[in-house]
Amino acid sequence: MKEHIGTKTAAFLLALSAICSAYWVSDFFGSNGLSGWQEVLPGIYRSQGEPAAYAIVEKNRAIVIDAPAGADLQSLLKRLRITKIDMVLLTHHHRDSCWQAAELVRQGIRIRGPKAAAAWLTPAGVQRYWQEVLPLRSSRTAYLVLPQGIDGLDLTLEHGHTLEWQGWQFEVLATPGHSRDHLCYLARPLGEQAAIAFCGDSLAAPGKIWSPYTTDWDHWTDAGLKPAAESLRQLSRRNLRALLPAHGAPILDSIPQALELTIQRLEKAGQMKSFEFYTKQVLGQPPSYRFLAPEQSATAGEKPWSHLSPHLYLTGNTYVLVSKHGGLLVVDPWGKRSVEQIARLQRERKLGPVEVVMISHAHYDHYDGVYDLPEYIAQQCEVWTLDIVAQPLRAPLQWRHPFLDPRPVRITRTAEPGEVRYWREYSFRFHHLPGQTYYTMGVETTIDGKRCLFTADNWFHQDQYSGSGGWMGLNRGLPDGYSASARRVLEISPDWILAEHGSAMEFNAEDFRRRVLWAEAAVAAADALCVSGDHRRDWNPHRIAVEPFVLECQAGKELVCTLVVENTGAMAEVLEVEWHWPWQQQPSRQSVRVPARQTTRFRSQFSIPANVEPGQYIVPVRVLVGGREEGSDVVQVLQVKSPSRSSSP
Repeated sequence: MKEHIGTKTAAFLLALSAICSAYWVSDFFGSNGLSGWQEVLPGIYRSQGEPAAYAIVEKNRAIVIDAPAGADLQSLLKRLRITKIDMVLLTHHHRDSCWQAAELVRQGIRIRGPKAAAAWLTPAGVQRYWQEVLPLRSSRTAYLVLPQGIDGLDLTLEHGHTLEWQGWQFEVLATPGHSRDHLCYLARPLGEQAAIAFCGDSLAAPGKIWSPYTTDWDHWTDAGLKPAAESLRQLSRRNLRALLPAHGAPILDSIPQALELTIQRLEKAGQMKSFEFYTKQVLGQPPSYRFLAPEQSATAGEKPWSHLSPHLYLTGNTYVLVSKHGGLLVVDPWGKRSVEQIARLQRERKLGPVEVVMISHAHYDHYDGVYDLPEYIAQQCEVWTLDIVAQPLRAPLQWRHPFLDPRPVRITRTAEPGEVRYWREYSFRFHHLPGQTYYTMGVETTIDGKRCLFTADNWFHQDQYSGSGGWMGLNRGLPDGYSASARRVLEISPDWILAEHGSAMEFNAEDFRRRVLWAEAAVAAADALCVSGDHRRDWNPHRIAVEPFVLECQAGKELVCTLVVENTGAMAEVLEVEWHWPWQQQPSRQSVRVPARQTTRFRSQFSIPANVEPGQYIVPVRVLVGGREEGSDVVQVLQVKSPSRSSSP
């Protein structure tokens, strides 16, 4: 499909081989007579800072790729005497790349973007997105979404479209990975073969991608990493003279090698999402160990109870431990079905009441049953968990996190890591076992002569669910946590691993030694792909965050929140923070200094005007480090109530 949007007037580009990356690095901050923009190729300009916009200038006309906040388009127009910006092309929906889009539409500039971006750029799509993620009941989400959609965008571009403008031809390539809707634009003078790839965030440098957490399309597979690699493979088959990324310097030399290195690292990271792949394909000769109840494998509590030992039962996620005195301790009741199953077990086996409920981790499918317990039971039974796990359960809207129920859970007793609690004839030692999510506990006990360890969703049998609950930045579950937790399991060395979703299994020391190696290999693969070289920084959308994530406040009053910054590096960093309130034209600004290797909390206080209408407001927080936007997805949700009215005397 071809569209003509101008006439052919351009001459062939000058030889590009004389322009190298060293020149770019040394000369980027020189104005060259053009404040805020650098000519990186003949007639092609890059805005200062990151993410960057690019502009192609021909005969006092321009076409611009992406619309980040740092792109000073007025400077571009003035210094190059450009009479018109004919069009802006968006590579994807992330707000750091399309920050100025709404204002440019108001100025009458045509903005075109991916058809697939409608869910995150149109007013209806953005409104629906923010409704569905509060709370997020799954891990299938988008990142860096605008606070409000934009009317007037032309979101019709798809793979295979071609555009013509001022003697240039643009080929549209679908390059999903960094986001589901990502496009690259291959630009060349008409009649020429070699193209310049405006590649957005599909890569940032040879072997590196920006904010790789955006490839976490779900919490346990390579759903985003695999298409990211395939997209770059598609680019590698093209005749390219330059790669122009939004983050990172232009890549003007060794382009095939740069793409291949990035592809290999993406594929490696994708493979390391799967423990099953690692133990079977990388190491080979996987150990043999059995499911304790193979009929429960990958079930959700719909099957009859499996009798694991005289006093222990399992269905799906839920375990029931029976005291010789008749009372019950329940681990992870999932919804109404689990409660019905427990009642059936009590009737059939003539068992006593539910006395304790333990919650293994902060995912609703492991605790929603507490809301469905009969009221007399809910009032009488105790609810236990690790102190770390209790935090999001008690205040589910304090943090941005998947799989949370918005209803707070009544926790009656918490334990610290290493602490022992007692119920009837049983003792329970609590452990912090970060893995699938940071908010996960392990519980060590002895049942019918078997040393058991409840492990939540961290570990599955190597033949189930890829052998683990997966790692994902949004879930606060990263491979370095798995490594520490697998070592702890080896230290405990139980007889049985009481994993969930039907994956109760025999403990096998060789299996867990492999899990340590897998986690370490995953750390190395993730670090290699990160621009900073540290996955704890780049693969974490919450490295900088606002607490609470959702804040109820009142018009005419002060709001108080906390900016939390985790600095994993060896150097202190200074952040410039912009709070973009929807009711004022200029943001509130603050500068904060974060010491090395510390998590620092900054109290922030702001006034809400009395005339602000009640409703929900999304407040993006823009964070810059050294003039470049930080990669975290920093946002706060305000639920504003009407101002209070003082009573008359």
